[in-house]
Amino acid sequence: MSKESLDVPQVDRADAAHLVASTMIGLIPFLGGVDLFKFIVSPSLEKRKERWMQLVADAIRELQAQPGFSIELLRENEEFTTLLMQTTHAAYKTHLEEKHLLLKDGLRNAYSSEAPFDIKYIYLSLLDKFNPVHLAVLLMVEEHKEASKKCDSGGAFYDRLVDLRVPTALATNGILFLAVMEDLHQAGLIVVSSDFIITDGDVKQSGSHLLIGSEPADIQKINLTDLGLHFLHFINSK
Repeated sequence: MSKESLDVPQVDRADAAHLVASTMIGLIPFLGGVDLFKFIVSPSLEKRKERWMQLVADAIRELQAQPGFSIELLRENEEFTTLLMQTTHAAYKTHLEEKHLLLKDGLRNAYSSEAPFDIKYIYLSLLDKFNPVHLAVLLMVEEHKEASKKCDSGGAFYDRLVDLRVPTALATNGILFLAVMEDLHQAGLIVVSSDFIITDGDVKQSGSHLLIGSEPADIQKINLTDLGLHFLHFINSK
């Protein structure tokens, strides 16, 4: 079946994408519970479900622009169905529209990616686990890691980023920044030198020294791991 002929009566390609998205998502169990829970929560969940269906339809429309794409093959793709279920449940759990957009892009990129299924699943699991602020801080660390060289703590690194007027730093506060850094560190997306304290406590973080040069001032305190770099590339793919 070509993308011009979607076998959907009296609809254009955009409508067909929405039909496929709503049909597939309609088969995924929706969150529910006892009557009182459903009375309180269902209106919000229904809004999330409708918003997510629209975004999945958008993702399918974007995929239609790719050479060789077929709605018929998409419906038969077991891997895509698994990833769709994974991102759908993640979308139901959050009210953040920005996170819904990230999940939509992640689903589209996972379909287009040549990475093994397990890697795609890990990337989408990270999108489920983290909020947009985590991804903004991850990108900020990559873009401004040189600023950490003369900082002796996560707090000093944050202060330096504020002095540089980095928008993400200005949009957060010190406590949130340190907590997000700790999350990224624990997830294996960043590596921190053993003398660089992320939190306000006295516990040193595990990690390796990243020696850029021979002088102490050249010791880079923080960097993205290979996983962090590849994950960042995955979510920024178009």
